[in-house]
Amino acid sequence: MYRKSANLVFIFFALLFILMSHFLFPRFITETKNPLLNLLRPPQKMAPIKQAKDLEIKLSDGNLMTASLVKSEVKVPNGLIILIHGIRGQKESFNGLTRRLAKRGFHSVAVDLRGHGHNSASHCTFGAKEKHDISLLVDHLIHKEGIDQKIGLWGISLGGAVSLQALAADKRISFAIIESTFSNFNGTVHNYFEYFGGFNIPLFTNYLIKRAGKMADFEPSKVITSEACKNITQDILVVHGDKDKRIPLKNARANFENLKSPNKELLIIEGADHDGIWEVGGEEYFERALVFLEGVVMMG
Repeated sequence: MYRKSANLVFIFFALLFILMSHFLFPRFITETKNPLLNLLRPPQKMAPIKQAKDLEIKLSDGNLMTASLVKSEVKVPNGLIILIHGIRGQKESFNGLTRRLAKRGFHSVAVDLRGHGHNSASHCTFGAKEKHDISLLVDHLIHKEGIDQKIGLWGISLGGAVSLQALAADKRISFAIIESTFSNFNGTVHNYFEYFGGFNIPLFTNYLIKRAGKMADFEPSKVITSEACKNITQDILVVHGDKDKRIPLKNARANFENLKSPNKELLIIEGADHDGIWEVGGEEYFERALVFLEGVVMMG
């Protein structure tokens, strides 16, 4: 009797695990606003971006992307920077950077990516769809907001991956700063399992990745930013921390080596982990980034 009961309990939990692996666990990869994830790590409440104009861009699938436009404080603007956050981030995280850019003569637009902030799409696709969303935003900025200056990107982690894919797809984007991003989506998911869970079972992780792609309607194996870099000729500053364990420095090197840009630079922030670029780099880093931005817009 005891053995029979134990077998039934084992079968029950085995079936439960299979069902969760098929229907629930893959959602943790692409569904960043999943209620269970929010219980474990509640989303931060951030103040709206100051002196911003709220934008809504209708995406190709009918969803809406939300964004905040902050105008330059300089009479003759240098250009416009689209600010793209990392995983589980939101446009409001750029509140301070928008003011910094405005004082140096740049318009800026902070966006909510798919599955983030007030964007109505439920799943993140790590650039597969987002690169087209950025092109729609560029359309809006040029034709609806009257932007006639150079347009660039500043992407962080996930935002960096989106930025690289957008640069490859849309040559109207003239330059970019790319921070702490991956070279291969599938490989990064495996690394995250190892980093956060302490172990990784490749066969199981591959299954979750494939299921997540089906749920979010994209092909994960095609999200290879190092391949996208082969089609990038725009001016670019790639930034990475040498202590980044979530997305190791080798990712930045792989992306950088494939770039076809005549004007490219790899900036390694010593002592910075994945989230530490701004804190460790400090004012010296921001000044370096702003000098890069001013330089590329002046090159004509």
